[in-house]
Amino acid sequence: MQHPVNKLKGELSVFFALVLVIVASLLLNILEAARTQGARTYLTLSADSAIDSLFSQYHRKLWEDYRLLGLEMYSHREITDEYNGFIRPYVTEGRNWYDLSLPENNTEILSYELLTDSDGGVLRREILDYMKYGIAFSVMELADMLEFRDILKDGTACSEVSTEYSLCSEEAVEIEKILTGISRHISEHNSESDAAMTALMEYRGDDFLSSSQRLNALLTVIIQDVERFNAAADELSEAVSRANDDFETRYLSGELSTGSYETLKSEFSEYARYSEEKGEIRLKINELSELSEYNLTVLAETEEKTDEAMDYLAAFVPEEVIVGYLPPETEGGEPIPIYDYDEPDEGAAYAPAVSSFSSYKRMESPINAGTPDSEKEAQLNSVKALLSESMLSLILPEEYKTPGVPLELTDKPSEVFSVPETEVTDETVLSDRIFITEYILQLLNSYSEEGSTDRHLEAEYIIYGKETDSENLTGIIGETVAIRTGLNLIFLLKDAEKREMATQLSLAITGLASATPLSTVVFIMILTTWALAQAVLDVKDMLHGSRVPVMHTKESFYLSLEGLLSNFAEICSESHDSSGGLKYEDYLRLLLFVHMDSEREYRILDVIQMNLRKTQPDFLIERIYTGIQLETEAVSSHVFTGGNSDRYRIKVKTYYAY
Repeated sequence: MQHPVNKLKGELSVFFALVLVIVASLLLNILEAARTQGARTYLTLSADSAIDSLFSQYHRKLWEDYRLLGLEMYSHREITDEYNGFIRPYVTEGRNWYDLSLPENNTEILSYELLTDSDGGVLRREILDYMKYGIAFSVMELADMLEFRDILKDGTACSEVSTEYSLCSEEAVEIEKILTGISRHISEHNSESDAAMTALMEYRGDDFLSSSQRLNALLTVIIQDVERFNAAADELSEAVSRANDDFETRYLSGELSTGSYETLKSEFSEYARYSEEKGEIRLKINELSELSEYNLTVLAETEEKTDEAMDYLAAFVPEEVIVGYLPPETEGGEPIPIYDYDEPDEGAAYAPAVSSFSSYKRMESPINAGTPDSEKEAQLNSVKALLSESMLSLILPEEYKTPGVPLELTDKPSEVFSVPETEVTDETVLSDRIFITEYILQLLNSYSEEGSTDRHLEAEYIIYGKETDSENLTGIIGETVAIRTGLNLIFLLKDAEKREMATQLSLAITGLASATPLSTVVFIMILTTWALAQAVLDVKDMLHGSRVPVMHTKESFYLSLEGLLSNFAEICSESHDSSGGLKYEDYLRLLLFVHMDSEREYRILDVIQMNLRKTQPDFLIERIYTGIQLETEAVSSHVFTGGNSDRYRIKVKTYYAY
């Protein structure tokens, strides 16, 4: 029989052994859990280090030349292979107690971001990161930029509106020429009708018929003139209506400032007066057409009666009649009769024709035509033709008058990725535009007087997107001329001395002695031409490095009206400078700011791709990655629980973006 004490000892030994096993299992499980979590943390650190190393391979020239960070990769497989090359040394099997290994296809790309993504948003972010924090320089304040933008917008609107009205002025001048022609034809008609009546009264039928032919021709021309007048008056009325509507629309939409609107409105109101005046004249003109038709009928009837009179007289056979007697030859004899032939009665023959033509009506001219100064008009028309046909040749530097070598724009991103963008009013976005504009001016090429044609006009390309420098510079010139024309027109309208000069010229060209709606209409045409001509000189000066005031003064506005008419082409060959104002680069800056949108941001990438291809022919901007999220899978095994056969997988995510 066993002793009770020995039985108790055996039970305690088993109990403590079980407790020891349980405690050991608990401790080992805690240790294994810590090791497993450590393995995950280690893999996460390894993945982060690997992706840091991957993105340290940024495209060096892209950064050095354009301050943009991007990883160039040709495929997703290349990304994962490069990444695995960096992470593998960290997780080599047996290197540490985490016992990690990488299976096949261990890395998956969950998401990625390209420099071309987000409708230009990625590019915009990188530019702003560099411009706001990467360099220290001052840029124009948003308020100042918006103020200049409004001034330029106002100038452009003034120019475009005045051009519309100026075209109406040209149509008005053509109408006046038609009216002058009608007046001349009426004068000729009245003189010829007097001659025709005189011929009938003097029984000269042939002369009357000749006059009748000329009257027929004149009446036909007058009818045609009336038709031309009505057509031209209709076109003018429609053109003035369109110009008025556009003028009001631009003001209501904010394109025209209140000051410019009020200044122009008082002048443009004359066009309405002119149209109304032509409406009154039209009634008289149309009466001329009716009167001409009536006179043609009278002429036809009179010609018929004249022919009858002439036929009668031509067929008249005289008869022998006694017209007197001679004394008898012998005393008491019979008187000797004197015989003669009877004469036709021309008065009676022409009486029906005279009666018919007496109902023929004279005509009154609807206007009192003056004597226009044809020389001044010819000079003005010559300048207008020069500005219309040869403006670019007057302004463009010689080296840009031919298209030149086109930009190498194959596979350009702006055609593939850009999307339309609505008008931006948010001040934050507009403020960002300032930095993007400065980025373009600092890192891309633009026109410079000292520049070389070997350097493409990249900033100008971004605005207009044409294939040649000549076309892009032409776009800048055209828009800047329009801005300057509007600003110059406002100056001319406010300058009393120059207004008086233009008024006197308009009176001379129209041949009128005092101001009328017509002279005011021509006055606007003169001022618009004058403003445009000075704008051409302004832009030409800026292309030569000069400054031009935003709003001219008496001293800076150097083109005289006499110079405009007599030797404008000569003046264009000269250069002028001003002590203050804006340079070409300032206008370029403002135009970049105004026009900047998604498409133009992508054109920045067009230029970058074009230039980097000079040293790397296969470069494509769409291969530039700016951010990637990866998921990495590794295999490990339990050390304290399960042994080598109990393997498990660990997945971690890592992300990097410039």
